Amino acid sequence: MPSKPAPLNKMTMLIPFVKYYLSKGFDIKDITILEGISFETLLDPNQLLTSKTMNIAVVQMSELMGEKTLGFNIGWEMAQKKNGPFAQFLSEDCSLNDCLSAVIRHFDSESTAGSHQYIVSSDFVTISGKRTYDSEVNDRRQGDATFVGFFLGLIESKIPNKWQGDSFLIQLTDPSLIPNELIPKQSMVKSVKNHISIQFPSAWLEVYSSNCTITTINQDYSETITTQLFATNKAKRVTMKEVATMAGMSVREFKGRLKSDGLTFPQFLLKIKIEKACELLNDNRWSIEEIALQLGYVSTANFCRAFKNRCGETPLKYRNSINVRGAES
Repeated sequence: MPSKPAPLNKMTMLIPFVKYYLSKGFDIKDITILEGISFETLLDPNQLLTSKTMNIAVVQMSELMGEKTLGFNIGWEMAQKKNGPFAQFLSEDCSLNDCLSAVIRHFDSESTAGSHQYIVSSDFVTISGKRTYDSEVNDRRQGDATFVGFFLGLIESKIPNKWQGDSFLIQLTDPSLIPNELIPKQSMVKSVKNHISIQFPSAWLEVYSSNCTITTINQDYSETITTQLFATNKAKRVTMKEVATMAGMSVREFKGRLKSDGLTFPQFLLKIKIEKACELLNDNRWSIEEIALQLGYVSTANFCRAFKNRCGETPLKYRNSINVRGAES
């Protein structure tokens, strides 16, 4: 049975999921996954909303309340009412493009579920999330619905006049978690495994406040891969599937990106290794041997040969030329 709601002066500070749950008269003690979590944490609206703990909590809340679309509704409400961990990026004066790019840049720091991208083409905008968990496990599906609800709520709040005039392509594990009455009727919702995406016409980005300018953000997949590749020490032996995962793409998507850039997989790996080498050669603390090892080369000679073929000079000569230019300036 529902218990007496928490006092309103305390509830106004709660993270959105907990606030909504308590406002309906339910007892937080019934959410077993939250046992041991301090009340101070639950009072912080900026706490992680996409962690495994919070996802499981929302599943339990939705079951107890009989609200299957709870995750979506909370995401929608966070965007519409500008609360939760991304409230600082939802300014009234900010364009849709600027809001989306700001949120997605900070989303990875709030999420333990996977990697996220914001891609703008001439025709479409795609917001996507590549999940690192098994989609057959239900404890994350409500979090995915929250992801969709939040971004749809954000888009609707920025361009309400265009909302019903076009459609979305929405992909997520369990489409039944989306309330049909909140999205345009022309929208297509598909079930996919370990992936979430929302696609809409890029022309919508042209609707913006006179105080803002649009700066299109295209995901630099090579930078994303480079960061992870050399941080995880996988540069020596890495497969295309592993690299695609680092970029938050399927192998097919990754192959398509390489093809559009006119690169084969070996050419791509060489490109990012040489770019990383140039970065490291700017730092005299790294020896040539150490750089070769960090880039995954089995010998320094192999590294020097590859670098010279690509850059027209040896790593040592490249470093010396950098030092000379630095001294002259």
